[in-house]
Amino acid sequence: MLQSSVIPSTHADLITDTAYDYHGLKLATAGIDQKIKIWKLNELSGVWSMIDEWKAHDAPVAKIAWAHPEFGTLIASCSYDRTVKIWEDARSAPDGAGSSRFQLRTTLTEARGTVRAVDFAPAAFGLKLVTIASDNFVRIYECHETYHLTAWSLAEEFDAAAISLPLSAGESPNSGATPTQTHATLSDTPPLAPSGISLQRTGTAPSALIASTSGNPLTKPVGVKEADGAWCVSWLKDRFTVPGEIIAVSCGTQAIVKIIALQPSKPPQALLVIPQHPANTQSSLLGTATPTSTSPSLLPAVPHAAPSHPVHAITCLAWAPPCGRSYHLLATGSRDHKVRIFKLWQGERDGFGDEDAGKGDLAWSFSRLGEFDDHKASVGRVEWNITGTILSSAGDDGKIRLWKATFNNVWRSMGTLGAVESEGGDAMEQ
Repeated sequence: MLQSSVIPSTHADLITDTAYDYHGLKLATAGIDQKIKIWKLNELSGVWSMIDEWKAHDAPVAKIAWAHPEFGTLIASCSYDRTVKIWEDARSAPDGAGSSRFQLRTTLTEARGTVRAVDFAPAAFGLKLVTIASDNFVRIYECHETYHLTAWSLAEEFDAAAISLPLSAGESPNSGATPTQTHATLSDTPPLAPSGISLQRTGTAPSALIASTSGNPLTKPVGVKEADGAWCVSWLKDRFTVPGEIIAVSCGTQAIVKIIALQPSKPPQALLVIPQHPANTQSSLLGTATPTSTSPSLLPAVPHAAPSHPVHAITCLAWAPPCGRSYHLLATGSRDHKVRIFKLWQGERDGFGDEDAGKGDLAWSFSRLGEFDDHKASVGRVEWNITGTILSSAGDDGKIRLWKATFNNVWRSMGTLGAVESEGGDAMEQ
């Protein structure tokens, strides 16, 4: 049974993001009014009450994230003012006594554009933070002294649009890449957006930014105005089945997701590039997508989005909690009104019973499990439950839709929540 409750928002304008803490008992909300508010759940009455609020930035807050409780009660926020701020609950008195005011610990100002997303690393990797800004740069920050939260250093910085898959031996630079091929030049992907403060594309763009396949609409220059693009990043919350740290990134107007490995003493490396449009209609059937071999001798024709598939920015993405799976689930939401679910694995098979999965430098592959356009509007947020079995998506249609896999692994809608309460005081619609 699905239940809903209403929190009487006191934000002066639209709410831009919400985030639960690790235990799900506190909720942080951020808004265009530049404020962050903290709500706490009374487990006996089920009522949410606001325990703190403050002006966090000099522009609308774009995203907020909680750190693992191992490092204390920390919140990271990013904003259109090009800054990232770290806040700590500095209260010294027990609950119900004294102030619970969050205090600013540090401000990170390296971004040269709007900081659109922020996410903490799994606790096993230490107190690390990943951000992505509209300058296309991904930045990794690290705090080596967790008892001194003002000392954050920039550990890594790279242009996400410039990261591409490495060439494998014996392949020419013009060879195409399949959706599951991890060693080829991606001539079928959208053009790379230049980094820098100005995100305007001009007719005199360097030729290196334009792919050689003129027949593919995705290879034509596209506008990368900040209002047209979307920037999102998510840290894979798993340290057991994959070597090193892995993030998923999408930036600008590119309708692709890049899976990037972060390894000590090595530059960031793209493990996989996932286009949002399937190479053919058969591979896009829900629940019937099959993996393509990564062997160069078995590669099919070069896939790319059909002319009927315009480029739409990916607005959000989220990894499912692993929960013992031998594969990973990744969900994306896009401005083409669609929610997509992908399965990713390392090795030759699809992650079921593969004894080599997760070992060595095996290639990464993916298959498409689901694609839904029920929102009929731009999708702004996707999020998984704690076990990675239910996906929720929020769209500009004012609905939150829930998705779950059936016994034969076919993903279906399981319910819809409306933004407006019904006469019975419940927002549940079906």
